[in-house]
Amino acid sequence: MNHRTARNLGVRGAARRRVQTLSIAAIAVVCSFGLSLPGGCSARRVSAGSLPAPHPKPDDLTTLVHQLTGSSRSGRAAARQALAKRKGDPRIMPLLVAVLRGKDYTARGHAAEALGKIGRPAIPPLIQALIGDNSNVRGWAADALGDIGKPAVQPVIALLGQKSDIQYSATQALRSIGSPAIPALVAALKDAGPRVRTGAAMALGEIGDARAVNPLIAAFRRKRPGDERDEAQARGAAAVALGELRAAPAAKLLLAALRDENDAVRASAAEALGDFRLGAAVEPLIAALKDKAFGVRYDAAFALGKFADPRAIEPLGAVLTNKNEEEHVRWLAADALGKINDRRAVPFLCAALQDPTLRGGCGFGALGAAAEAVGRMQDRRAVEPLIGLLDNGQMWAARALGQIGTPAPSTPCFALLRARTSECAARRCPR
Repeated sequence: MNHRTARNLGVRGAARRRVQTLSIAAIAVVCSFGLSLPGGCSARRVSAGSLPAPHPKPDDLTTLVHQLTGSSRSGRAAARQALAKRKGDPRIMPLLVAVLRGKDYTARGHAAEALGKIGRPAIPPLIQALIGDNSNVRGWAADALGDIGKPAVQPVIALLGQKSDIQYSATQALRSIGSPAIPALVAALKDAGPRVRTGAAMALGEIGDARAVNPLIAAFRRKRPGDERDEAQARGAAAVALGELRAAPAAKLLLAALRDENDAVRASAAEALGDFRLGAAVEPLIAALKDKAFGVRYDAAFALGKFADPRAIEPLGAVLTNKNEEEHVRWLAADALGKINDRRAVPFLCAALQDPTLRGGCGFGALGAAAEAVGRMQDRRAVEPLIGLLDNGQMWAARALGQIGTPAPSTPCFALLRARTSECAARRCPR
């Protein structure tokens, strides 16, 4: 190799290294904007996540906003924090609103959070996001409106009369706002629209402020003319909110409501009493297990599970073993018996484990709850019924057997377990 050749190779090597350095920098910029490399590029494929997040200049707002759509989690967080510090800059909000209305849901979440730091001017675009079609974006918008606080209360309350998913998002926003929203929500309990009253009661229950107790009692007592279903839903929401607040003055009112003429009100009263956990409510809730309405029986079984009172063992056992009862109610009865955790429930639970009518649909939920209950009690009376379920490939049956313990080798149950295990293995791995 002569002197000229060596010199040319050295120059080309230095140039090649410089081009590679520039290429990596260019790829980093492309990736930071969420763009993809051309498919025919001969350079090595480099993912955005494998490169360090670019560090935009503090004054480059466009770059900061675009970085919200990048794949680097730390880069997105850094951009969001930097934008929050510049919330007074009038150029920021239009850029964030454009991202909020885009298709990248993660970027929309970061944009919503940054808009929440801007305050009152960001309320209109966040309200639009709150009524959008994506539940995650609605949640982020609700949190952002919560950051804004009192100025957002009235615009959000205006959404309480909307369809259920938007109403729920508005409720979450008001919960995030918290105490500053209470006066307006109390006023909304007197609104002419039952859906507005329903949403207001839901929000007051979630905020959990005692100032709402008397207005909620008044809302529950008030029977208005109009659509029976919507009015019952509004009263029911007030009952559930009183349960969440555990408002002692409402206890007698809710006990009496278990005899209300409307099914939905009776069901809501049962649900609310489960939060109170008053001993005086056990017998009325046991009686509600025989209510003609499925929803009342469902909520009564669920409430009795919270009490864990032994007085409910036999009534819940009768529900669990009733083949004519709805599977959802039988499921909750099995779950409640497991929470009571009393061996007097084992015969009912074993009967359910052997019931062929539960081997399908929601019945498997009842079987799983029954197996979990006997496994927790470690009662050997359940071994044989549990072994009988292994052929269905139910892991909860095997788990319960593991909690109870393997039967002794000399017992018939051990032989049955070994035979059933062999049968299952043969079906899954045929020769």
